Order: sequence, then C-alpha cells, then structure tokens
Amino acid sequence: MKSLIAILLVGYGSWHYIDLSASSGFNSIFAPMVFIITLIAACLWLVLVGGVTGRVSNQTYFTSSSSGHFGDDGGGGGGD
Repeated sequence: MKSLIAILLVGYGSWHYIDLSASSGFNSIFAPMVFIITLIAACLWLVLVGGVTGRVSNQTYFTSSSSGHFGDDGGGGGGD
C-alpha cells in the first residue's frame, strides 16, 4: 500500500509541473514522461495486487447449457 501512495504522490506532483507550451525541458518533456510512467506503474500495481482474476469468476461464458444453445436444430417445422 505504501508503494501505491508513493506512486500517486509522484503522479500528483508531476501533474502540477506539466506545461506543454513551456520553453523549459523540465515542464514540457520530463514532467509529462514522469506522469505517464506513474500511470503505467499504478496500473501494474493494481493488476499485481488485485490479480488478473480479481473480480471475474473463472467460468467460461459461451458454453452450452442444458436449456439449449445457439446451434440447436429445434425441430424444423415443415412437413408434408
């Protein structure tokens, strides 16, 4: 949790120094790069801590069920 707080503080600090129209290389190049890196780091932190299957059940969604499925012939209907 401490690492997430550090990542968020660095991201927040770099957000305030971003000025893309500035003549300073720090404000127009370095601060945006640090902010993007902190966004990526925060996403990686969430994935590693939450896990890939954090809130999703492990069942497959497109399996056939006993009540029928898309490829069922269903009887037809025609007949002489």
